[in-house]
Amino acid sequence: MALQPFFRLSSVVLLLSLINYLGATVDKQSQYFTLMKSSLSGNALSQWSAQAESSYCNYTGITCNIQGHVIKMNLTGQSLKGSFPADVCSYLPELRFLDISRNDITGSFPQGIINCSTMEVLIMNNLFLSGRLPNFSGMKSLRILDLSLNKFSGDFPLSITKLSNLEVINFNECDHFNPWELPENITRLVRLKELVLSTTILQGSILPSLGNMTSLVDLELSGNFLKGQIPPELGMLKNLKYLMLYYNELSGKIPEELGNLAELTDIDMSVNLLTGKIPESLCRLPKLQGLQLYNNSLTGEIPVVLGNSTTLSILSVYENFLTGKIPQNLGNSSPMVAIDLSENHFSGELPSDICRGGKLSYFLALSNMFTGKIPETYAECTSLVRFRVSNNRLVGSVPEGILSLPKANIIDLADNQMIGTIPRAIAKAKNMSEFYIQNNKISGILPPEISEVVNLVKIDLSNNSLSGPIPAELSKLKKLNLLLLRDNNFTSSIPDLLSQLMSLNVLDLSNNQLTGNIPDSLSKLLPHTINLSNNHLVGPIPGPLITGELADSFSGNPRLCVPAHTYPSYRNFPLCPQTHKQKRLIWIWVTVALAIVVLLLAVVVFLKLCSRKKK
Repeated sequence: MALQPFFRLSSVVLLLSLINYLGATVDKQSQYFTLMKSSLSGNALSQWSAQAESSYCNYTGITCNIQGHVIKMNLTGQSLKGSFPADVCSYLPELRFLDISRNDITGSFPQGIINCSTMEVLIMNNLFLSGRLPNFSGMKSLRILDLSLNKFSGDFPLSITKLSNLEVINFNECDHFNPWELPENITRLVRLKELVLSTTILQGSILPSLGNMTSLVDLELSGNFLKGQIPPELGMLKNLKYLMLYYNELSGKIPEELGNLAELTDIDMSVNLLTGKIPESLCRLPKLQGLQLYNNSLTGEIPVVLGNSTTLSILSVYENFLTGKIPQNLGNSSPMVAIDLSENHFSGELPSDICRGGKLSYFLALSNMFTGKIPETYAECTSLVRFRVSNNRLVGSVPEGILSLPKANIIDLADNQMIGTIPRAIAKAKNMSEFYIQNNKISGILPPEISEVVNLVKIDLSNNSLSGPIPAELSKLKKLNLLLLRDNNFTSSIPDLLSQLMSLNVLDLSNNQLTGNIPDSLSKLLPHTINLSNNHLVGPIPGPLITGELADSFSGNPRLCVPAHTYPSYRNFPLCPQTHKQKRLIWIWVTVALAIVVLLLAVVVFLKLCSRKKK
């Protein structure tokens, strides 16, 4: 019984100590928010200033536990400006989550953060931080480390390989580090799910032992200087969904073992030095959505099995040496969004079902050897934003709907053998900015309705069999900076209203059957961009267009003429005959000149007579 007062006294002392500790902690926490307000500015902090210092647990982005300790600070995208105060964890000892990403915070990395032994999540991406990074080995609780999109310099912080709890490492586009290589001991991070080291000056080769990091879901090493072959061991990453190795110097063949990655949805090995064939095993992956292998030296055909995919949405293999036919059922069962087959040696017909899913935005197949007609189904692909099949061997009429696709901003059918006409329905292509159909066999007129495609910037209809007048309505295309109509059969005169195309940089109407005078108003356009050669134009070349560089732009028009005094390069042009008005003007000047001479002679004679009388 005698001990009861003692225990009661001890309990009181402990309680008082705890109260003092909590009070001191509260005071320190308040001090830190005061520091933040003095060193930073922004929307969230303006709201803080309207509240009492003691109510910081109610501040925007701040979370406290039941004891009043700050455990989470999430200020991402709050338009904060300034520098982040140091020693955050000496003021906020229980802080476990810190996200200040996407702000305008400058200076160096806040060194005091490395003392945050309880910190689990540190996200400081998309800032303007610079300088060297510290040793992170003391942050044993850290699970997520995202310092991407900063300007850190010096050595890459290899100390992170000692943080065994890490699940996410992201240094994407921190491109000011010294060149470095991935250390072998990174494979000790067995819990790691995301390893993003794109554009970090990483060199050397890809470690085969990365295949042992079977928790990896996302592996991104793109935009570096990695060389050598892709290790087959990567095929052991049973949970991998994203494999990004583009923009390196990797060589050799794509490993067949990558076909074991049953969870893989996106793979990008573009812009490397890869050779050999596309593995069929890769094309069989059941969840594959994106296959990007462009700008390599791959050969062979696209495996037929890829056409059976029910998940594929992006296929980009341009700039390789691929041959053969495209699987004709490509897109039949999958929701294709983008297909780029350009600059290979593909042949055969274009696959007809690529837009069956109704989502195709980009179809690019230029510079191949495709034959046959453009499938009629393409005309129904109203989701298309870019359609380019130039420089192939396509024949037949252009499906009318192709030239009236409502969302397409580029339609490129150039350098084929297609026939037909340009439909009046082209007026529906409201979004089109570039229209290329040069070097085909297109005939008929250029419909005035093209003037309703008001976003047009570039038009090239050269080397076809178009005829009739050039529509004066083209003057409504106020954004147009390139108009190429050469090598056709256009007739009639050059519309005077073309002078209203004040954005026009290039105008080529050469090799047509144009007649009449060159409108004086064309002088308003930039003179170095006009080619009117080889037509049937007559009359004088407008004075402002007569420069030494432009003589060839008017050649092949034998009835054009120039004034008597002009550049030597225009000597092959006849002199313009003098008009009645010009002759009358000359006679007036001659008469005035003679009158002045007579008057001067009279004055001289008068002065001489006066001098004689004085003598």
